[in-house]
Amino acid sequence: MQNNSFSINKFLKTKLYETNLLFYLNFLFIASSLYLVVIGNYYIYDGFWTPLRSLYRAFSIEFWFLKPNQILNYVYDTVHNDSVKIIPSFLDYVVSIPFDYWNPRLSLLLGVLIWILCYVFFTRLLFRIFELNHKNKQLLSILLAISFFSSPFYLIRFTTIGAIVKTLPVLCSILIATIIFQKKIDYKLTRLDLTKIISLCLIGQFSFVSGNFLWINTYIFLIVKNFFAKKSVSNFKIYVFTFLFVISLIIYIATFNHLHIYELTVENINTLISNKNPIITFLKYISFISTSISVYFNGTYYFGWSFFIILSILNLLTLLFVFYKLISRKIYIFKKSLFFKISPLIYLITFNLYGTFAAYIGRPPRYFEARYFCENIILSFSLLMLLVFFLIKAEKIALVKKLISITILISILNLLGLLSSAKKYVFSPKNNDLVADNHVEI
Repeated sequence: MQNNSFSINKFLKTKLYETNLLFYLNFLFIASSLYLVVIGNYYIYDGFWTPLRSLYRAFSIEFWFLKPNQILNYVYDTVHNDSVKIIPSFLDYVVSIPFDYWNPRLSLLLGVLIWILCYVFFTRLLFRIFELNHKNKQLLSILLAISFFSSPFYLIRFTTIGAIVKTLPVLCSILIATIIFQKKIDYKLTRLDLTKIISLCLIGQFSFVSGNFLWINTYIFLIVKNFFAKKSVSNFKIYVFTFLFVISLIIYIATFNHLHIYELTVENINTLISNKNPIITFLKYISFISTSISVYFNGTYYFGWSFFIILSILNLLTLLFVFYKLISRKIYIFKKSLFFKISPLIYLITFNLYGTFAAYIGRPPRYFEARYFCENIILSFSLLMLLVFFLIKAEKIALVKKLISITILISILNLLGLLSSAKKYVFSPKNNDLVADNHVEI
């Protein structure tokens, strides 16, 4: 009996991880989430007309890409409110060429596939920062995957036409952070590195409005890199980046109609000025930021909005308190070598915070929305991982274990979203009324 117990314990401690079993299970889990999106209902809102207008032009005019006037018209067809969605619309067109019509399912599939890339590169970034062993890499991969691919907001975001426009800027931000802070602290960015960074900024900018923040955030962190090691980014490269930043911003601003964003902002400001319940408004703002940085709590949505929001606010207060205690000690945090290592996380936090604050200005305060799911996943886990990193450096191992255990426990509730969708589309498909067409002829 003792020999059997010893064999089981030995297997659980070593063989389970050596055989990559958890990686394989994680792959199947992500594949199942992708499958549920592909077979499930999808929903159409105003963003639907952006790819449809441009694709109508692309498919109806022969060799349109050889005619300058048609290219210009195509660009204007990709404008929606405050976004210029050239890249997503073009990708939709490319994958639709074999079918000769735009299939919304393909657009949804593209969005999820790019989101999977976001997950892969973000996870690899965390592997590098924490220098994890093989066992912990598998455990972290599963923890992240549960929140990335099974929460109720994941299913809402990726069953709505146009999800690709949100995933592209997020992917670009992760790749840029990886390029700027690669290798050693004194690594000098090459011309190829700068070309990649500029290309990613352009892709993000002309995918969704949040992509504009890539330029300013990257500019700041190129300066920060020179703080770590002088001349690691030459002045010439910074001048080139700045010049292209200004030119692209001018082109972007000249392309879209400013009326929509202006009206939203003015309306929101007027509402705040005339507000008769400042306490309620303040609580709404707090709930918005709290739920934005607590994506791993999304599964608690099934237990009621009040519970979900209160738990998120408690999470915000906990993070603020622990960060305050760590910063007040003024140790570890301000060392260049340490700051360099966590800089990719800080880049991702600041980039996604720009969008959060922009939403504050342009829209009424409210609790977490599915429209911000992609940005807030990266924001919340970057904050959490930053906190864990500092706690480890401060040798607060017991607190780290408690924090991770609570996060894992609450994250598992996100699986309710996957189970709910599986019941609806796999186990009881006859009880589901499909609200979407198979494809849209254009």
